[in-house]
Amino acid sequence: MVAGQEIKFRALTIIDLVTNLFEIVRIKDKTCANVTLQFENAWLARYPRPATVIHDQGTEFDFQNHLNLHRIEPRSISAKNPQANAFCKRMHQTIGNSLRVLVTLNHPFNINDAEQLVDTAIANAVYAHRCSYHGTITATPRSLPFHRDMILDLPMEADLQLIQQHRQQLIDKELIQANRRRFAYDYQPGQEVLKFCYKPNKLDPRADGPYCIERVHSNGTLTI
Repeated sequence: MVAGQEIKFRALTIIDLVTNLFEIVRIKDKTCANVTLQFENAWLARYPRPATVIHDQGTEFDFQNHLNLHRIEPRSISAKNPQANAFCKRMHQTIGNSLRVLVTLNHPFNINDAEQLVDTAIANAVYAHRCSYHGTITATPRSLPFHRDMILDLPMEADLQLIQQHRQQLIDKELIQANRRRFAYDYQPGQEVLKFCYKPNKLDPRADGPYCIERVHSNGTLTI
């Protein structure tokens, strides 16, 4: 709230899924041209070209021509299969906590003060994330790409292949724990199944159907 008026700010979050390195940029609008420009300035102008860029299906990420110009493979995700959302949520929570403290200590009186507080909160959250030790990568996100500790003047060498193996071991361990609560069942054509509703309201049914199974595929999916 600035002078009794609610002000909303938007930010673009860019993540390297290998090192967990973040870049967060405050943007004025969510137009495709502005998002493309900020992505160019905040990431492509600072770091080596990525092989693939994963993004959702929002209209602000309709920049396939720009990615093809840099020979980057665009890859969109579906709303039912989000990727890197856990990192974004934790980062946004950190920004919200930092911004809440800054607003309490220094209440903004105009738009410029509010923008400075948002930029400070983003910088604090990014710094805290880059200094934090991650058990998945067994290092800090900043030390992997720059081979230097974030706080101490110490060199750091990392084996990315070993980190990838460690990540895969954690994934396999979590998958084994999840499979303990499941049981195997082979569906047959002619049987009936229910289909879960995607994001139902509180009083809406959680599934609809039943539907008759027409075909069972080798990957476990069904045609109804």
